[in-house]
Amino acid sequence: MTRLSNIVIIIDQQEEYTALRECIDWGIPAICIIDTNSNPISQIFRFQQMMT
Repeated sequence: MTRLSNIVIIIDQQEEYTALRECIDWGIPAICIIDTNSNPISQIFRFQQMMT
């Protein structure tokens, strides 16, 4: 790759946590598809804590 992606689509947020964390670090927008056993509110709260 010669440049960073404009957007990243992540299929399993819990499984691909490292990829999502790298997107946050690099400022790349990410779309996450989560399974029914995930709580999106707790995931958003966790990432907001990491960003501060």
